[in-house]
Amino acid sequence: MLRRLASLFKNPHEFSVTHPGDACSGPLDAIAQVAARLPAVADKGLWATFTAGDGADPRVVELNADRINLCASDGPEIDLRRFLAAHGLGSLVPSAVRRDANLYELPGATPEQRALVVHAIFADHYGLGEDYPVRAHLHG
Repeated sequence: MLRRLASLFKNPHEFSVTHPGDACSGPLDAIAQVAARLPAVADKGLWATFTAGDGADPRVVELNADRINLCASDGPEIDLRRFLAAHGLGSLVPSAVRRDANLYELPGATPEQRALVVHAIFADHYGLGEDYPVRAHLHG
């Protein structure tokens, strides 16, 4: 009964995928599946939350239609513009605007570019390597 009642209030746009576990080829694929849904819900105020790493020290990155939030007050700070240039995403550098210590705007970035940014942050900046566990969740 409670599940049925809860399903009545669930946001119809919510979506989750986990690697390993769900039908995805790796962490980038899991991230890309959720990032691809962001343009369709840009006007709904939804965020995509990506949680990577092991349970003891997970890393979190969030995306919405225009912003990326590194959610890491205890992790190493990142110069996102320099990071983008170093990871083959230099076309995003002119539009990347820092709004807060860990919050940036990336207007005009495609879902594929956003997924690459998140993956590079987990793989390189946080040192998780190319294959790491990740949960990707679109929510309101």
